[in-house]
This record gives sequence, C-alpha cells and structure tokens, in this order.
Amino acid sequence: MTHDGDPDLVLASAGDVPARELSAAATLLRASHPHIKTRYLHINDLTVLGPAPTWPYALSVKAFTSLFSTRSPVLMAVPTHAGAVRTLLTGRGETSRFHVVGYREPGRPTTPEGLLDHCGLSAAALAAQATIMLKEHRP
Repeated sequence: MTHDGDPDLVLASAGDVPARELSAAATLLRASHPHIKTRYLHINDLTVLGPAPTWPYALSVKAFTSLFSTRSPVLMAVPTHAGAVRTLLTGRGETSRFHVVGYREPGRPTTPEGLLDHCGLSAAALAAQATIMLKEHRP
C-alpha cells in the first residue's frame, strides 16, 4: 500500500538477515497497527548515509530527505555494529529520529536465533521497538 506524505514510521534494512527480520516485523506491525503509514527502504551500501563529500556515494540532502523524511522516526536493522551506522548519521546531523539495531557480541556461543534475540534483530523485537517508537512520536 502506498501513502502520500510523510509516513508515521520509516523502516530501513541493510543485509539479508536484517531485511528478512524487518520485513517480518513490518507484517506484524500491519496486523497490530493497520492504520499507520510506513515506508520500507533497503540499503545496499551503508555509506550512502554519510555526508558528502566524505563519502563519494552519499545521498544528496534532497534524496536523503525524500527517502527518510524530516519528521518521521526511523528504525534501522543492520548486520554490522549499530555505532558504525550512527557515526554515518551523525555526520548528517541525524541522530534523534534514528534508532539503529545491529550486531552486538553475545560473549558466549549461541544459536542463530539466540543471536538475533540478543541483538534485538528478531522480527518480534523489531516490531516491539517500532511500536515503542510510534507511541513516543505521537504528537
């Protein structure tokens, strides 16, 4: 479903596993919050998030704003450390609207599902985080 104007929430993923889990989370959100407007983006190269000219493939300000809005909260699921992505966003002055979920060292052996849960990258954890963000962002 396509919506005009700014979405209530932007969902963005990078990598195959985060994309799978965030897509499943979007399905859960649609079921529990059928009236919210969401935008889903998949990013193939995270350096597009950084500021130009530091990052040669960085999105222009206009393209970044068009994709990520200027007011909507953004939930990002990435296969790398969240801090690395936050650093790219900080260069753009974008920190408060973005919640980045990524890899965290579990400190012990675990299963793939256990790692997703530990990192907050499972569909259920991402849907729960999105719900919190929607509640916090309501005017």
